[in-house]
Amino acid sequence: MILKKNINSNLFRYRLLILKVRFDQISLAHSLRETVFDEPAKFKNKFDYSYVPEILRSIQLKWKKDVDLLWKSRIEQQKSNSRPSKYILSMFPYPSGQLHLGHTRIYTTADLLFKTSIMLGENVINPMGFDSFGLPAENAARSNKIDPFYWTDKNRREMRSQLDNLGYHFHWRESTSDQNYYKWTQWLFIQLFESGLAYQGISEVNWDPIDCTVLADEQVDSDGKCWRSGAQIEKRFHKQWFIKTNSFAEDLYRGDDIIDTGHWSFILAHQRWWIKEPNGYLFYLKLDSENRLNNRIQIFTAYPELFLSSKAFIGVSQNHWIAKGRNPHEIIASCDNPFNNNEKIDIRVVNNNVKLPSSTRASLFVRNESFPDEEKRAMILEEARKLNLGGYKTSDTYRDWLISRQRYWGTPIPIIHCPNCGPLAVKLQELPVKLPKIDYTNISDHKSDEISSPLKKFAPKEWLETSCYRCGSIALRETDTCDTFFDSSWYFLRYFTEPNEQRPFDGKSLRPVDCYIGGKEHSALHLFYARFITHFLKSKGYIDFREPFHTLLMQAIVKTRTYKLNGRYISYEEAKDRDDVEISFEKMSKSKGTGVDPDLLVEKYSSDAVRWTILSVGNPESERLWDTEKKEFDPSFVFFHRLLLTVEEFLAAKKGEKKLKSLSADVFEESLKEFSKETDELIFNVLYSILSSYQIRNGTVSIHKLINLIRKNITNNLALTTEFERAIVSLLIMLTPFIPSFTSECWHALTTIYDEKNLPFKKCSELYGFDFEKSVLEQQWPKIIDPDFQYIVRFTGRNNSGREEEIKRIKVPQKFLKLWSESEVIDLFSEIKEKIEWIEIVKYCSIVIRLKQSYRNVEIPIREGFVECEFYKNTS
Repeated sequence: MILKKNINSNLFRYRLLILKVRFDQISLAHSLRETVFDEPAKFKNKFDYSYVPEILRSIQLKWKKDVDLLWKSRIEQQKSNSRPSKYILSMFPYPSGQLHLGHTRIYTTADLLFKTSIMLGENVINPMGFDSFGLPAENAARSNKIDPFYWTDKNRREMRSQLDNLGYHFHWRESTSDQNYYKWTQWLFIQLFESGLAYQGISEVNWDPIDCTVLADEQVDSDGKCWRSGAQIEKRFHKQWFIKTNSFAEDLYRGDDIIDTGHWSFILAHQRWWIKEPNGYLFYLKLDSENRLNNRIQIFTAYPELFLSSKAFIGVSQNHWIAKGRNPHEIIASCDNPFNNNEKIDIRVVNNNVKLPSSTRASLFVRNESFPDEEKRAMILEEARKLNLGGYKTSDTYRDWLISRQRYWGTPIPIIHCPNCGPLAVKLQELPVKLPKIDYTNISDHKSDEISSPLKKFAPKEWLETSCYRCGSIALRETDTCDTFFDSSWYFLRYFTEPNEQRPFDGKSLRPVDCYIGGKEHSALHLFYARFITHFLKSKGYIDFREPFHTLLMQAIVKTRTYKLNGRYISYEEAKDRDDVEISFEKMSKSKGTGVDPDLLVEKYSSDAVRWTILSVGNPESERLWDTEKKEFDPSFVFFHRLLLTVEEFLAAKKGEKKLKSLSADVFEESLKEFSKETDELIFNVLYSILSSYQIRNGTVSIHKLINLIRKNITNNLALTTEFERAIVSLLIMLTPFIPSFTSECWHALTTIYDEKNLPFKKCSELYGFDFEKSVLEQQWPKIIDPDFQYIVRFTGRNNSGREEEIKRIKVPQKFLKLWSESEVIDLFSEIKEKIEWIEIVKYCSIVIRLKQSYRNVEIPIREGFVECEFYKNTS
């Protein structure tokens, strides 16, 4: 272990040495480089912005390799530091082989947050992998008669190339189809199984009688036909694997550990609507006689104490799997009643006009009127927990999580079926249960009316058959595979640290994701299942938090114009000369002919132009309406033109090539003071918009305002002051996470305007902490210089309904915040430290203090220099 540690340490030092040598080479190359500003007055009189794309492409060609290397070096240096202080994560993609603009919007946002945090000096992690199991790969394999592994691997490589092309940088991790990942997905399933939360039950499936396969709901059209074969689907009952998500339904509905503000407010409301308010209890009882489909039945009741009544019976609908169309009032089976001396309790068919939960769930009835008995209810629930029979408080409509799929390309479920011992979990030391190779050259020719997985039909006998470790009999492996939602329900835990073959995640260092970025459409499924898994692992002591994501940043979809003629989508070229075409904005789609390839946009306009265009229009939660390329990119070209013009005029002023207006002494002094104050405010606004409110477009507006401020004063002698230098330098640094190649070009021009004896911006460097001997990518985020600049500290707490609400806002001058640490904030409000539940700090930006539930009795201290401020309180 010591030897391995020393080897890793030496490798790290060697890599840093190589990077340092490369930096020296970059510095030498930079000093010899020409810039786009070398031609005098190149941009001054241009009002046609068509020249901008060519400039941007040439800048990207010049700087991309160096920009990549410099970002990678900063990321590499972080690896030697301690546990990350910030965790940014975007929803990983399915490797379809082609990024779309929805992906680009998400990953550009994540990249901006990641690199801004790095420039603040944070030890931040931004991991990425692929959600690489799933049906599309299997369908492609069937169609092309190839192994889905090769199809998936090719697509992963293509998409990584696209991500690199857009200038993103990640901490790369495994894909869900990598053996070292799904080994631990199987470990997670076993933990659930051994806790009594994974079980086989009955569910209805969509059966295609032509292709002889089970279909997902999204593969069935509105007429109940298969999207592929056109066959009318049949509903069949089939034994499947489920996870008892009902076991945590009440906790997940309440969301006590969630800050119910921002995007969480929408997501939690949506999940509560999906679960419904818990109004009863769910039990899992064993049938008296073995049923060919299943040996257990789910029973929902609002009154568990009815189990103690000798007159109680279980009612099922005529379409329940156990009823098989039997007549109403008929007794069709019975089950043992473990709460009443194992007496038999009848199962009866009830009329369809009686409201019952579903075709897979029964209700408990009694033949005479009874009244609630809380004491007996508590006794029943306690006994149910002891016997692992449920007793979970939940709603009458929420269902357990169906995770098994009759598919090949998925995580094998780590269960063996012994004829004597029943289903058993594979021993942990035998993980992973590897997905065997099967022959895809003739798989489509083998059809059967039996519902089964390709593994059951085509896996080698030596894989299918094994021996039972309890009795030694021949046992068969489970041939269903896991739903991909199960694979992705825990990846954020795995991705926090480098992949480790010895454990699924580092529970001691693990923390919730600080900002999780993805699409709103995943609110009910992926985000819910991730919450469930985290609650489960917390209950088993593997981690010390219940909620996986601190802040959610859910992005709306990207829409574009679609053209429809007689119900058929047509291209713009077909539609442009017609007046009978229906035009609307709809979600981008290749099938509609409206997909936009980000690679082509990068090739035409540069990655900087694409990144700025995506981020500068609309905040994340707003739908992005993508119009023609001209309408989308022209505002960006104007922006880049103004930047080029601003840098060019500043260089001319510094070189004495531009005549400046001289302000009178009193006007100069007042203007300089106001200029410095506005610069501080705009620096704060940009940072706050990126890392606190996540209203990124607002940050780009503040950048525009800073450009306006600079241009307003670039014609007078303020342009020669260190304060002015600070403003233009801060502008370039703040733009670097957005458009790094462009700012590298401008920075190089600015920092090479003097000879070696007259170092550039020497006084500016000494006053404001910039290092002009380093690249713009190596700078720290510009700081606010006014010691009396006021930051807002927000106090929040939960109201009676459990919703987070703001209680008070206090403005705290910068001079009180030297360290931006939790201990420093507690000292500022030491009088109420016992009432503080937790503190959220965004460095140089914002502080939120959440008080415990007794906050209504808390008097928040106002120190000298603090200012209590009014705020809008939503009372709806």
